[in-house]
Amino acid sequence: MWDLFPAHASPALIRIKAEHGLIVNLSATKEWMMTSLALRKSQLETRLTALTNRLGAIETELQSHDEKDWEELATAREGDEVLESIGVGSQAEMRAIKAALQRIEVGEYGACVRCGAEISEARLDLLPFTPFCKDCA
Repeated sequence: MWDLFPAHASPALIRIKAEHGLIVNLSATKEWMMTSLALRKSQLETRLTALTNRLGAIETELQSHDEKDWEELATAREGDEVLESIGVGSQAEMRAIKAALQRIEVGEYGACVRCGAEISEARLDLLPFTPFCKDCA
């Protein structure tokens, strides 16, 4: 049964497999899926909190410069550009995580948003917020 039912399988996938007799104990399967999804959700929420904290630290650093010397100001500006780039990347990842959390809530997590195929567990392990299977990415 386990090879027919990966940890991230969607409720729709469970229903289809149950209708075709591929899942014998549907209640145990649902319980197992809920535990797995709860773990994924917790990991995503933890990462979202870390990114939120990172953005706060970046904002604080960007607002803290008061150099009077042109040379020091130029050096600080270079550092600011790096921080801004990190911040932009963090914001993009935060949007992707929020979208993944929304897919968990509506029962669509683990299914490709483009083609509907199941996203492999290995891919979700690497990119838990990905909305695409490897073929659509």
